[in-house]
Amino acid sequence: MRIRSAIAVAAAVLATFTVAPPVFADSPSDTDSHHQVLGPEARSELAPAATDPGDGPMGLDVSHWDHPGEAPIDWTKVAAAGKSFAFIKATERTAYLNPAFATDIHEAAAAGLDVAPYHFYRGEFDPKEQAEFFVKTFHSAGYSGFAPGELPPVADVEWAANGGCPPGTTVDNVLTFLRTVQLLSGVRPMIYTQQSFVNSCLGGTTALGHYRLWTVDYSRTPPRLAPGFPDYTFWQYTIGAVDGVPTSATNKVDLDTFHGTARQLAELAHRCWRQH
Repeated sequence: MRIRSAIAVAAAVLATFTVAPPVFADSPSDTDSHHQVLGPEARSELAPAATDPGDGPMGLDVSHWDHPGEAPIDWTKVAAAGKSFAFIKATERTAYLNPAFATDIHEAAAAGLDVAPYHFYRGEFDPKEQAEFFVKTFHSAGYSGFAPGELPPVADVEWAANGGCPPGTTVDNVLTFLRTVQLLSGVRPMIYTQQSFVNSCLGGTTALGHYRLWTVDYSRTPPRLAPGFPDYTFWQYTIGAVDGVPTSATNKVDLDTFHGTARQLAELAHRCWRQH
C-alpha cells in the first residue's frame, strides 16, 4: 500500500541501488513497498500538491517496510501523536505473512487505536486460497472483525511494482476474494484502490462500488473516486512522519483520514452502537 508521488518514487528507486530492502522468509518481491513504481495513469493522482484531509480522525497504514532492521513501532507514541486508527499488512499471495503483523495489531490496539488487517492482493494466485490464508492469519492473531476497536479487513488492490496492471487481476477474481473473505469471516471487507487503477486495469468496472472504499489521492481534495463508488470511507492522502514509526526519519509513513466524525468511526469499529 505504498503508492507514492513521482518525486518520492524516484528517491526510493535511487535508494534501492545502495540500500537493500529487508528480506524475510517467503519475502514478497513486488509489493506495497517504498520502492513501488507507479502506473502511468496514477501519477496525476499522486503529483506533489497540498491536500486538505479535513478535521476527521487521522490514522496510518504500515507493513514490514515500516520496520527497517526489524525496528519496532512504538504504538504508544503513535497514539500520542493523535492517530486514531491503523491498517496493518497481514498477508500477500497464499503464503507470505508479515512477520510484524501479530505484534503490530496487538500493540496498536493496546495503545487505543482502532485496527484492521489488510491483504496485498496478487492476481497470479488463486483468489479463494488468498482469502483463506488472509482470514486464517487474522483469526490466528485474535482479530475477528467484530470486537470493539476492530475495523473491517481490507483487500489492497493496486498497481504491480513495474507500474503496470498486475497479471491475473480481473474483476471476477477480485470479487471472488472479497466474497470469500466475507463468507469465511462474516465481515464485509473494504477495498483499497484508486480511480486510475480501476479505469486502467479493471476496465472502469462499477462492480466493486457496493464495498466500502479506502481511496488514495495525494493531489486533489476531495479525492477522486473509482467508478461505482458513491463515496469513500478512508482516504490515504499523503506520506509523512509519525512519532514512533521508524520510517518517519525519511517521511515514508502512509497517512490516512476517516471520512466522518469520531462517533462514526467508533460505530464502524464496534466501540459504540447506532441509535435508532
